[in-house]
Amino acid sequence: MFRNSCLVILLALVTIIAVGCSVVSNPATPNAALPNPPASGPPAPSPLSITSSALPVATVGSGYSTMLQASGGITPYSWSATGLPAGLALSRSDGQISGTPSAAGSYMVTVSVSDSQTRPGTATRTLSLRVASVAPPPLSITTDSLPGGTAGSSYNAVLEASGGISPYGWSASGLPAGLALSTNTGQISGTPSTAGSYTVSASVRDSESSPAAASKTLSLNVASAAVLPLSITTTSLAAGTAGSSYSTALQASGGVTPYSWTVTGLPAGLSLNGGTGQIVGTPSTAGLTL
Repeated sequence: MFRNSCLVILLALVTIIAVGCSVVSNPATPNAALPNPPASGPPAPSPLSITSSALPVATVGSGYSTMLQASGGITPYSWSATGLPAGLALSRSDGQISGTPSAAGSYMVTVSVSDSQTRPGTATRTLSLRVASVAPPPLSITTDSLPGGTAGSSYNAVLEASGGISPYGWSASGLPAGLALSTNTGQISGTPSTAGSYTVSASVRDSESSPAAASKTLSLNVASAAVLPLSITTTSLAAGTAGSSYSTALQASGGVTPYSWTVTGLPAGLSLNGGTGQIVGTPSTAGLTL
């Protein structure tokens, strides 16, 4: 009986010690390495927008083709449009408007695009489309010559064209330094810096869906800056006083600067600066000097 009681007590002590050890070991668990946070997803796409700002002019009975453009969102895009003239259709997959319009007029075309997000982004824009009744006359540059310019002086001339479908787009090569061409108006302006004879190649494109183009070579002569006759503009000298300091500057115009000055007949005590034309000093003797 006694031995059995001791055995039960011993087993109980062993159980308590084992449970105690397991409890002591658990506090280390909070110090174990934490799992890494989940990685962030890809950045959100930029907002979807239609970047086409104008549609080229079409002509009744002539083939027409133009592509709508968009940016942002997630490609591929899906396109739709309302208000297209009879004979033209839009490709939903690539935004191409094509066909042969059958009626002249001005049309307001509302185009829409959606992207491929789970919740698709959308954008809409209204564009004008003009359909001309007949094919335009051939495009040509009607300017036959350019007015001459002068180095160092402002210059202005406007290139002219006819035919095709306006508005026109201009370009040019061979312009002298200091002059530039407005691509929208055909105006050449600026201040040429170097004299010489220049060959200017001018080109123009119209606004048809398949733009017509024309080119022309023009001569532009830039003369050297005109030189006015040199003259002394000072008509009298300020009076001086013997024994008092004196200073005055001679003035000139025309010719090409810088000037170089000389003088004779100055009273004693005065001298001339040949580079500036300034007379300075202290006259020692009263009198009239011519």
